[in-house]
Amino acid sequence: MGYPENADSLVQEDGVYGPARQQPLQQYQRTAVETGSRGQLVVMLYQGALRFLARARGHFETRNLEGINNNIIRAQEIVAELLSSLDRDTGGEIADSLAALYNYMYRRLVEANLTKDPEPVEEVAQLLRTLLPAWEQAVRQDQAKRASTGETSGSIVRTQG
Repeated sequence: MGYPENADSLVQEDGVYGPARQQPLQQYQRTAVETGSRGQLVVMLYQGALRFLARARGHFETRNLEGINNNIIRAQEIVAELLSSLDRDTGGEIADSLAALYNYMYRRLVEANLTKDPEPVEEVAQLLRTLLPAWEQAVRQDQAKRASTGETSGSIVRTQG
């Protein structure tokens, strides 16, 4: 599939499970990324960004500057990937609107990291939480359509980079 080769690394839990369990977790995540639909991959990226933003908020509370920086950067990488994966030719106005929103999110995350202000982090997390259910619904509808007709539907997400 033409989705990002590093998508699994963008959403994985860094070191949370320890070395002994990391291998199976990475294999599962890699399989999920390689076999998932385009919409499912977008959902995974949203979920990963939300995880990193939640971690960043936790680091704001403990004033862990390295943790803030690392987690905001991971969320920025995901937002950049979401932006680059848009198919603006097929997606039309929706893709253009998402591109503008992803650019805004990216700028707000840069601002949060430079100023060490948690407010833009929460704002971006809220935007992602607002959009995530729409992507989840689109995935369910796409799965139902493919199951009933055997065809694939168009997407505003590119299949090849």
